Amino acid sequence: MFYILTCGSTASVWLSRVLSRHPEIVCFHGLRSIPSDPFAGPSEGSPRDFVRTLCQLHNNAQNEIVFGAIHGFAATEIAPEIIAIDGSLTAMIRHPVTRLNSLFHRVVEVSRGTLPTPSDIFKYDKEAGTHSDDNNRSRSHDYARLFNELCQNVVNEDAFIHANMEASHIFKYERIVADRAYFRDCFETLADGCRRAIRFHPRQPGHPGSVTLECSEQYLDYAFGRGRINRKSTGPGSVSDVFAMWPDAFKPSWSKT
Repeated sequence: MFYILTCGSTASVWLSRVLSRHPEIVCFHGLRSIPSDPFAGPSEGSPRDFVRTLCQLHNNAQNEIVFGAIHGFAATEIAPEIIAIDGSLTAMIRHPVTRLNSLFHRVVEVSRGTLPTPSDIFKYDKEAGTHSDDNNRSRSHDYARLFNELCQNVVNEDAFIHANMEASHIFKYERIVADRAYFRDCFETLADGCRRAIRFHPRQPGHPGSVTLECSEQYLDYAFGRGRINRKSTGPGSVSDVFAMWPDAFKPSWSKT
């Protein structure tokens, strides 16, 4: 049983799919209860019930498949429950500037029925400051307020991760999507925690289990042959370029964090 902490925009969709491709792993993404109707709205459930379900799924699979999840609960919610069962707890982080840029575009995309399209966000906000139209100014203020909330969420999540987890259990987005050796090291850290969790829970009589969680070359070929998925933003990718693109209204929010 495992859980990977992240508040999003850290290739969590890619990682969940790559992990689920492993023959001994099922990784849920963005869920708060299991099972979840794919056609229903966002699922809700308690962290304790969620972790208990992961354990039950493992038992039902006769100790031959490891179940886990990424990106659903806040770190302070889910971490104590994973620790209580001696599960594998890791995290995904990303440079906060590029991460906030991606998160902001995603949130606006979801709301674009009333907001400009993501590609026009920064241009529109900069122009709004030069216009006398009250509606333009109101939207500009809404953007700044939304960005400030995202800043606080990212800082709170990352602060918990850095204060409570070993460095080896914190995976870096920039490396895990590009470096095969680094991905293998992260996978092995996750796998070691899962093996410990399996030893912690009694095995079912007659079903000793055969989980090895090997990170083979063939599996790595699959992981790094998928390309980029679920891309949330376009444009400049470097930290300095992204920061320079932000409107002035965003920068006070960033400096406070």
